[in-house]
Amino acid sequence: MRLLVLVAPLSTWAGPIEPPALPPSPLTAPVAERPDVHPDAARADHLVRFLDYVSFPSTSVPPPGQPYVIGVAGADEVFQALGALLVGRTVHNRPLVRRLITEGDPLSGVHLLYLGRRIEVPGHPLTRSASALPVLLVCEHAEGLAAGAVFNFVFVREHLRFEASLAAADRAGLVISSRVLALADRVVGGR
Repeated sequence: MRLLVLVAPLSTWAGPIEPPALPPSPLTAPVAERPDVHPDAARADHLVRFLDYVSFPSTSVPPPGQPYVIGVAGADEVFQALGALLVGRTVHNRPLVRRLITEGDPLSGVHLLYLGRRIEVPGHPLTRSASALPVLLVCEHAEGLAAGAVFNFVFVREHLRFEASLAAADRAGLVISSRVLALADRVVGGR
């Protein structure tokens, strides 16, 4: 066997080797940070991207070919924005679908539940139902994390951001990637 080694002369090196540029951060890329994007579209974009960085218990992962379901309650505009985002999108090789949720609807088969600003998250029946299931609960409420949400949207200097609760993720049996936690404005309930 022959080994071919190519060596560049030192004079061609311009300095230290730089790593290749990293792709945009998973949740601050295109849609969420563009000033021309409506906040509801940014919320919808975040919801879709959250699913890329969450592992569900094996008992709640949809079978091959079956979709991950994003449920939305109290945020018709976010539900509408999801429609265009989900076309052709997959997460972990599975399609994505949206479902409009109202109080009293069963949450079976829902993987991510977003409770919009029109929902009083603490004490709401949907919050209680989601907290008993392996559901990624996302909301936008001042007491969202305390009420059991895994992710809670917040605005920081007019930019949509999020905070995370590891304790809520643990209760739901979810594993959150450190890559998304590094982007959170605040993480509570550390391990």
